[in-house]
Amino acid sequence: MLSITRFLIIAFLSLAIHYNTLSGQESGDLFLAIISNTAESDPQEPAISQYLEYVQSLPKKKTWLLGLGDYTDQNGISKNPGKDNTQRLEILNQMDKEVHRSLIIGGDRDWDQSGIEGLKKYKNLEDQLNELLGKKTIFIKDGCPGPKVVELNEQYACIAINSQWFIHPHEKPQFPNTDCDISSAYDFWEELEDALEENENKRIIILTHHPIYSTGKSSGKQMESLHLIPIAGSFINSYRKNIGLPSDFAHPNHQAYAFRMREIMADFSNILFISGHEQNTELIRKGNNYFLNAGGMIKNDGSHKTHDHLLSTDKPLSLSLRLRTDKSVDILTSDDAFQAPMTIKWIERENPPLALEFPKSRSDSKIVIAGKEYEAGGFHRFWMGDHYRDEWTTPVEAPSLYLDTIYGGLIPYARGGGLQTNSLKFKAADGRRFSFRSINKNPERALTSEVKQTVYRHLVKDLITTQHPYGGLVASYLLDQTDILHARPKLFYLPPQQELGQYNRDFGGGFGTLELRPSEKSNPPFGKADDIVSSHQMFYALHKYDDHIVDQQAYARARVFDMWMGDWDRHEDNWKWAIYEEGKKTIYRPIPRDRDHVFSQWEGIIPSVADAIIPNAEHFDYEYKNLKHLNWKARHLDRMLGNELTAADWENAADYLQSVMDSSVIEAALNQLPPEIEPISGPEIEEKLKNRLTTLKDAAHNNYLLLAEEVDVTGSNKKETFTISEKTKGIEVHVTDKKKTIYRRVFYPSETKSVNLYGLEGKDDFIINLTKESPIKIRIISGKGKDEIVDQNPGRDKNINIYDKYLKDDIDDGAGLNIVKSYQDPVYNDKWFEYPAFFPFVGFKNSSGNGFGIQGSFTYSTIGFNKPGFAHQLRSEAIYYPALKAHHVDARHKYRHVWGNWDSESSITVSAFYSKYPFYYGIGNDSKRDDELAEENFYRIDYNTVKFNTGLSKTFWRKSFLRIYGLYEYNHIQEAGGEAQFFRTTPEYDDRGRQHVGGAGIDLDINFKDNDLFTTQGSQLLASWRSHFSSFGNFTKLSGQLSHFQSYQLITNTTFIVKAGGETVIGDAPFYQLSTLGSNSNLRGHVRNRFVDRSSIYYNTEIRMQLGTWRTAIAPIKYGIFFLHDSGKVFDGKLTFDGTFNSTYGGGIYFAPLSEAYSLVLTVARSADKENYARLDFGWRL
Repeated sequence: MLSITRFLIIAFLSLAIHYNTLSGQESGDLFLAIISNTAESDPQEPAISQYLEYVQSLPKKKTWLLGLGDYTDQNGISKNPGKDNTQRLEILNQMDKEVHRSLIIGGDRDWDQSGIEGLKKYKNLEDQLNELLGKKTIFIKDGCPGPKVVELNEQYACIAINSQWFIHPHEKPQFPNTDCDISSAYDFWEELEDALEENENKRIIILTHHPIYSTGKSSGKQMESLHLIPIAGSFINSYRKNIGLPSDFAHPNHQAYAFRMREIMADFSNILFISGHEQNTELIRKGNNYFLNAGGMIKNDGSHKTHDHLLSTDKPLSLSLRLRTDKSVDILTSDDAFQAPMTIKWIERENPPLALEFPKSRSDSKIVIAGKEYEAGGFHRFWMGDHYRDEWTTPVEAPSLYLDTIYGGLIPYARGGGLQTNSLKFKAADGRRFSFRSINKNPERALTSEVKQTVYRHLVKDLITTQHPYGGLVASYLLDQTDILHARPKLFYLPPQQELGQYNRDFGGGFGTLELRPSEKSNPPFGKADDIVSSHQMFYALHKYDDHIVDQQAYARARVFDMWMGDWDRHEDNWKWAIYEEGKKTIYRPIPRDRDHVFSQWEGIIPSVADAIIPNAEHFDYEYKNLKHLNWKARHLDRMLGNELTAADWENAADYLQSVMDSSVIEAALNQLPPEIEPISGPEIEEKLKNRLTTLKDAAHNNYLLLAEEVDVTGSNKKETFTISEKTKGIEVHVTDKKKTIYRRVFYPSETKSVNLYGLEGKDDFIINLTKESPIKIRIISGKGKDEIVDQNPGRDKNINIYDKYLKDDIDDGAGLNIVKSYQDPVYNDKWFEYPAFFPFVGFKNSSGNGFGIQGSFTYSTIGFNKPGFAHQLRSEAIYYPALKAHHVDARHKYRHVWGNWDSESSITVSAFYSKYPFYYGIGNDSKRDDELAEENFYRIDYNTVKFNTGLSKTFWRKSFLRIYGLYEYNHIQEAGGEAQFFRTTPEYDDRGRQHVGGAGIDLDINFKDNDLFTTQGSQLLASWRSHFSSFGNFTKLSGQLSHFQSYQLITNTTFIVKAGGETVIGDAPFYQLSTLGSNSNLRGHVRNRFVDRSSIYYNTEIRMQLGTWRTAIAPIKYGIFFLHDSGKVFDGKLTFDGTFNSTYGGGIYFAPLSEAYSLVLTVARSADKENYARLDFGWRL
C-alpha cells in the first residue's frame, strides 16, 4: 500500500512539473538545456538528477542541449578513459537522449588544463563523444576554432566557438599545419563578423567556454580572502588578477580574445553570449547585448555584483532558456523549480519610417559633390594641406543608377565590409555579383568610442582629402591596357528607389562607383577563371597542396603597377585570386582591388610629419622616395608570394608596363576623370605618372633588394625534398616532390643575408650539397614529423643552422651540423619579418636639481629570426641644461635571447656638470638645511660621471625579470661654486677627485601590477645586491622594496597604496654611494637625497580618488585627487623606532588625457620640519 502511495505522489508531482513547464509556452518556443563544469560530479548527484528530470519534462523536438565544456577531470581524458571520466561523460549521454539535438564545445579542462597534451586530450574527448552520442551531436571537430553556425529556427541562430583555441598556449591546429577550414585568428574574426552580419535580423546566441565579462574567480575578484595571508597572499591574488594562468581572465591570450570579441560585438545589438568557464552564475548587460555565465550548476564560487548585473548568486544553480517567438528569452532556474522566468528583451533599433512613394519621373543624371565638408580656408590648409580638397568639393555630373534596368536588374542583398567605405552588394539574374562603393569615406569605424569624441575624429576625417576621390577611374583605365585582372568601376548617383528596399535609408541618394565583384558565382566567370577565392583561402591551399602555385610573374606585374600608382594600401584584404586549372596544377593569378589610395597627397604641416614618421603611407610625387613606406602594407604578401622572383623578374615586370604605357595612354587615362575634375589635378598627376614611369625599373629593382635580404621558402604539408647546392657566385635552393619542381632560385650573398627553409608537415628530406662553407646563412626548420637531413659538406658549416630542439629528425651530418637548441623551435609565420623601427622624441625636462633642460631621445629596434618582440633594441637619451651648461647622455642596448631565453643588456652613461645627486646636506637623520643658503647653492655639488654595465636578464611571468651584470663607474666629484660651500666643511670632502669603481650586481623585480604607468591593482617586489671594489675600499649595497595597490568602488573609484622598503651599505663607501631618502621616490616633501647614511628604511601610503572624466574637444581627460603620507629615517648601526622618523604629508591633483599612460601629476607636500615641496611630474612617483 505504501509503495502505491509513493508511486501516486511521484506521478502527481511529475505531471505537475510537466504541466507547469508547458503552461505559458507558445508552440514555436524553443528550449535550451545548459550543462557545464560537470567535471567534479557524477550522474547520481542530486543537482544532475533533478535537472535531468526537468529536461525530460520539456518537449523533446523543441529542446536542444548546450554543453559549455569542462566535462573531464583536470588532466583531460586519455584514449582509454578510466571509470571516473566515463561516468562524467555519462551525464552528457543521459541528457542527450532527452533532447532533439546537442551542441557540444570543450573547455580548458578538456584540453589538459591548457597543458602540453591539450590538443591530444581534446581529440580523445571528441572520439569518445562521437561514439557515445552519435551523429545528431554537433561538435567543433579536430580542435578547430570555429565559428560553427547552427540555425535553430527563423528567429534564432547559434554560433559555437572553441574559445580554448585562442587561450591554449601549446600546440593547436593553426595555419599552415592543419586541415581546419578556419586556422588563423584573422580568418576566424572575419568569418565571425560575416556570420553576425548574415544573421543581423535574428537573435544570435554565441556559445563559448570562456567569458568575455566576468566577476568570478578567474577574474581575481573572488579571491580577496587571500590578502589575509601576509604578503604571499597578496602576491598570489595579484598574479591571478593581473598576470594570470591560462585559466585566468588576466592571461594575455584571454585578454586578446575578450578584447577582440567585445570590439566586434559592439557593432551589434541582438546577441546573447553564453559561457561556462567560471563556476558561477551571472547575467550581465552591456549595451544592448547580454552575457550569461552558466557554470555554477554543481559548485558556485559567487560573483562580484556590479550595476551591470541582472543576475548574480552564490549558490549552485541550473539554468535553461526558453526562446520565445517574439524574440525575447526567458531564463529559467532551478532556484524556483524553473517556474519564474527572468525575461530579457532587446531594444530594437529605432529607424525613421521609410518613404513608401518614390518620384515617378527619372532623371538621367544628378549634380553631386563628393565631400562638401572638406572645404577649408588658408589657415586650415596650411596645417592640414591642400591635398585634393578642390576635387572633393567641386560639383560633378554623375549618371543615375536605376536597379531595375541596369545589367538586367540588380537586387541588393547585403552590406559590404570595410573600415571606411560604405558598400552595398547586389546580385544579377545571371548570377553575377556587383558592389556599390561610396566615394566618401567614414573612418570613424576604426576609432574607439572615446577617441570618437575628440578632435582626433575630425583630424582623421580630414585626412580623407589625401585620397583622390576619382583616382580609381584612372587606375582602371590604365589596367585595361595590361593583362592584370581587375574590376572596372563606373561612377553613379544612386537615387532613392523602390528596388533598394530597406537599404534606401543608408544608400538612397548615395554617390559612388558600381563594379563587378570578382566572384565564383559570376556567369560568365570573372576573368574566365575556374574559381575566385580570398587571400586566406589561397594561403591555406598553398600550404596544404604542393601542386597549388601562385603565378609570381603576374603578381610582380600587379605590384609594380601599384608602385607606379603610388598605391600604398595593398594589404591582403585588397586582393582576390583567380584559380585556373592547368593540367595537374592549380594556378592562382592576382585580382587587385580597392584603389582608394592611388595618387595620395600628404601635404601640410601635420600630414607631412605623419608621412615622415608613420611607415604605412607615402606621398605621391615625381620620384619614388621611400619604398619601405610605399610597400609597407604589402611587405608580408611580397615576401610570401614573391619569394621565387629574381631581380630580372621584377625588372621585366617594369619593362612590361613601360611597353604598354606611353604618353597617349596616360593622357587618355586622366580623361576618365569627370570633366569638372580633370583640369584641377589631371595635368599634375599626368606629369608625375610619366616621370615615375621612366624610373619604374629602378624602383622595381630596389624593391627586390629589400625583399631579397631575408627570404622564406616553404614546402607544403606533403612530402618534399629541399636541396641546397652551389652555383656560380651563389647558392641554389631547389624544392621538388617525386615528379616535379616546386621551387627553384639562386641566392647571391651580395643581396641575401639568410634563407629560411620550412618543411611544414609531412616527412621531408633536406640535402646539403656544398663543398665549402655557405656564404649565406641557411636555416632549416623541418617542422612537424620525422624528417631526414643529409649533409654532404666535408667540414662544419657555421652558416647552416638546423632547428630541432627535441632531436626528432634523422640527421646524417658528416663532419657536423650546427643544431640550434633555441628556447623554442620556430614555427612558420608569414608576418614575422619587419623593417627596423626608429622612433624619435624631442621635448623638455625640468629637474629640481638641474633646472630646465632640453631633451632628445630615440628608440631603434630590429626584428630577428625566432626572436620574440625584437632582436636588438637601442634606447638613447640626451639632455642639456643651459643654466648649468650640463649634459647627460644615456644609451641602453638589449639583444634578445642570446643564451636560451636570456637577453644580453648593456648601458653607458656620460654626464658632465650634471648630477642625480645635486645637493649634499651631510650625514645623518638630523642633518640641517637652511632655505636661504640653499637658494645660494651652498649645498650644491657636481660631478662628471661615466658608467657602464653589461650582463644578462631574463623576463618571466610576463613583466618580472632577473638581471645579473658587471659594472664600472668613473666619478669626478666637484664642488659647484666658490669657497662658501657646505661640502668643503665635511669629512666627505676627501671623497672628491677621480674615482674608479668596479663590481657586479643582481636585480630582481617581481611585478604583478596591472599597469606600470597607472597602477590600480597589484603587488611588486624589488630586490637588489651590488658588490663594489675600488682603490679606496670595497662595499656592498643591499636593498629591497614591497608595494601593493588595491582599488575599490567606494563613493568613487579609489586606490589604496602602501609601499615599504629599505637599503643598507656594508663596507667603505663614498658618501654618494650611501643610502638616501628624498623626493626621488621614497620621501616626498623633501628635496632629492635629503638624508644620507649607511642604512635607510621608509614607508609610503597614498590614496587616489578618480573624480570623473572631463570630455574636451581634444581628448577625454580623467582627473582626480590624492593624499599621501611618507615616513622614513636613515641610520648607521642598529635601527631604533624612537620617534626620529622624518614624516611628510600632502596631496595633489592629477590629469590623464586620453590614457592613464600620460598622467600629469601635481604634488604638494610639507615635512614635519616645515620643508615645503611642490613638483609637477609626467607619471607617478609610486
